[in-house]
Amino acid sequence: MRKITDGMIDELERIRASHNGILYACDVVEYAIQPETELHSCFTWDDEKAASEYRLEEARRIIRIVVTVIDQDKEAIRAYVSLRADRGLEEGGYRTLVDVLGNEEMRARLLIEALDDLKTWENKYRALEELSAIFDVAEQARKIIEQGGRK
Repeated sequence: MRKITDGMIDELERIRASHNGILYACDVVEYAIQPETELHSCFTWDDEKAASEYRLEEARRIIRIVVTVIDQDKEAIRAYVSLRADRGLEEGGYRTLVDVLGNEEMRARLLIEALDDLKTWENKYRALEELSAIFDVAEQARKIIEQGGRK
């Protein structure tokens, strides 16, 4: 997909405004069918290729919902994880969480990615003051990790 442009954002806002202030994915696709729109280039219009990409996304969804229990006293967690380095490969890929946690380098990469994901979550919900205690604890965790895990 291309970089999102101001023109694309303007188009999204026009679509949202024409649907009582709610942006629906189906309306975006319907709008983007028109080749003269900026949003048109964000979609795969070749039906064969789009179907193949959709099936890959379905496979990813299946992989993401599989869970495992590592310790009998703990809750189920995801069985497979995708490291950014693996996603950079053409076909991407998933590793077992057990393998990642058992390898110091991969574990460190997963920890960095987790902190990046947490930062993304924080940015999304920063306006909710009720979550400020969570943000404070997350910042403390980042500092501990930056110092090599020492308290």
